[in-house]
Amino acid sequence: MISLHAIQIWSALWFFMDALLLYLVKGLAMLGILFGMTVPAAFIRDMIVLVTLHVSTLHWVMSLLYSQQITSISSFMALVQGS
Repeated sequence: MISLHAIQIWSALWFFMDALLLYLVKGLAMLGILFGMTVPAAFIRDMIVLVTLHVSTLHWVMSLLYSQQITSISSFMALVQGS
């Protein structure tokens, strides 16, 4: 359920960011004209990181849950075995 909520939140955020995307692309074009190619290249990389942030967040949450489950199962097994 956590992953579905995270996807819903990112979907809502990108719905509102869609209106700003046109201005973002125009601003990126102006930066490329004024400052050369390195600024737009760095900005594109930052945008890719921002767009894939939800995947990184879901990976972190799922790995945390998995770690807690493994710890719980190993504690339960130690309790059952009597050690």
